[in-house]
Amino acid sequence: MCLMLYVATTGDQPYVETDLLNVEDVDPSRMAVRQWLSLPVTRFVGAHTGCSCGFRSIVATEPIAYDAHTFNEGEPDESAEARASLSALMTMARSFAERDGAIEMLAIWDGDEGEPPLGTIDKAVGDLQPETWFFIERFLYRVMAAGR
Repeated sequence: MCLMLYVATTGDQPYVETDLLNVEDVDPSRMAVRQWLSLPVTRFVGAHTGCSCGFRSIVATEPIAYDAHTFNEGEPDESAEARASLSALMTMARSFAERDGAIEMLAIWDGDEGEPPLGTIDKAVGDLQPETWFFIERFLYRVMAAGR
């Protein structure tokens, strides 16, 4: 099973297919995820792995702050491709949030798209930093642009 990242925006999201990032339509069998997202344009976003497992994530029952010890910072666990994929995602997410005023992101396991998010985490566009970003699985992220 794979982690699936869904990104919702107000404006269009161009399709992307590179070694680091893949942006495509949501498969019809996974459309149940739409009920949790309030913005009209939803895409699946994959990392260098093809699925979204390549984006840093953690399982938790409540929001937690970034802690370098949680992710073994300084150890070679995370590949260069994983860091580059996350950086590409953050760049894309920042551009969408600045363009539209807000975006939503939901990282959920394949097959669990009909399960409600465990909660909502509000972030500012300035928080989209690849060095410290991670997803808490099954939490809906709302990222707002400055001044919104």
